[in-house]
Amino acid sequence: MGKGHLRSSTATPLSAACAWLPSLTGLRFVAAFGVFVCHVATLEAARRGSWPAPAFFLLGPVGVSLFFVLSGFVLTCSAREMDAARSFWRRRIVKIYPSHLVVWGLIMVLFRGMGMPRPIIGAMPAPTVLGDAANALLVRTLIPLPQFGLAGNGVAWSLTCELLFYLLFPLLLPLVRRIRPGWLPVAAGAAAVAAWAVPVVSLGLGGPPFEQSSLPGASPSRR
Repeated sequence: MGKGHLRSSTATPLSAACAWLPSLTGLRFVAAFGVFVCHVATLEAARRGSWPAPAFFLLGPVGVSLFFVLSGFVLTCSAREMDAARSFWRRRIVKIYPSHLVVWGLIMVLFRGMGMPRPIIGAMPAPTVLGDAANALLVRTLIPLPQFGLAGNGVAWSLTCELLFYLLFPLLLPLVRRIRPGWLPVAAGAAAVAAWAVPVVSLGLGGPPFEQSSLPGASPSRR
């Protein structure tokens, strides 16, 4: 296999599970709807000065996790043979950025142009123009500044996660396909442990967390 391609010389045929691809893609709607319910329940609870029901609140993180896992599975099943990494990245950028920039532009018209008040979350400072610009480029959540926290389109943080996935996907897929099937559960478990290690280590560094919760009585230790 040439360097920078999605397929390796030792790749095996895709699993028959990929025949269920349309149904799996539809599950992403279920995950997105769960996130929507979580947001509605959280905002309503914040309006009343209380916390949402745990069942509604957990729909958010569970839905996001399900969405990301399904997206990775769909990407793997639909990966083109001998597809160059640059071609893959170009298609992903064209898929994400145009619609994101349209929504970002509309939000800027409302917030910056018409003076509509932005959501207030805890003690977060007012967003800056630089933060809005970083949000347009989908790098806002990679910059740990409080004034960037609510900048631009707040829910676009998930698009930043997707961009990071897309950046790594053509580089990691050939390596994953070299793993023997019997070792795949071990590799998946190791990846999960590595992912959990990042926040655990960051908490151990002792830096001050951002106070950004919209719910009463919330503190950094509860998030």
